[in-house]
Amino acid sequence: ILIVGQFCAALFNGDWYRARILKIDENRVQVQYIDWGNIGWCDSILDIRPLLNE
Repeated sequence: ILIVGQFCAALFNGDWYRARILKIDENRVQVQYIDWGNIGWCDSILDIRPLLNE
């Protein structure tokens, strides 16, 4: 289950980056990449993975 505000790993150009979910729009998810600060869309929910609390 994806939740706005949740931290996740998001796929971008074939690599996974730490991100925070900003918006969920049907099958797309808008994220802010934590380490870079930019905002982008993941076109599939399969491009989002939960981060484990460690």
